[in-house]
Amino acid sequence: MRIFLLILYIFSFIASVAIVLLTQWLSYDVSDGYAGGNGNPGSMFVLLGYPLLAFFIYGTIEYLMRFLIDRENRKWFLPTLVSAGFLALCIAVYTIWSAFQVREQLARELPEYNPRIEDIPLWNSYTNDVFVNWLTFLAMLLFCYVIGSLWAIKRSK
Repeated sequence: MRIFLLILYIFSFIASVAIVLLTQWLSYDVSDGYAGGNGNPGSMFVLLGYPLLAFFIYGTIEYLMRFLIDRENRKWFLPTLVSAGFLALCIAVYTIWSAFQVREQLARELPEYNPRIEDIPLWNSYTNDVFVNWLTFLAMLLFCYVIGSLWAIKRSK
């Protein structure tokens, strides 16, 4: 059973990387001037691949928790937990700030898209690559490390 779960975890990792690549590939560029209405094709892979993405997140948390329980030297444990949480939070703030910047750029360069900046959603076909990219993938792994660390602390007591 462990080998099956490991194979499923590796497959979900490959699928998660494919989700990031396909979402970035299908994001529109503001400079293209495209303001069509075919929905958001980049988010299709995030939604359809969500079960594998969720399994990858849970598997990463589980494997990190088991890895951290087995370690005997714990003096690096708290500094890495705090720094991983801080880095993940910084990436999240940067991502939201970038989405606001793209939304302002959309309002300037594509006035026919939506005249009011408040009506432009943060997640749209132009900002897929802001929310789903390698930086947010790293933030997801850092959040998994934080959760796995907290889980390891709870289980080791």
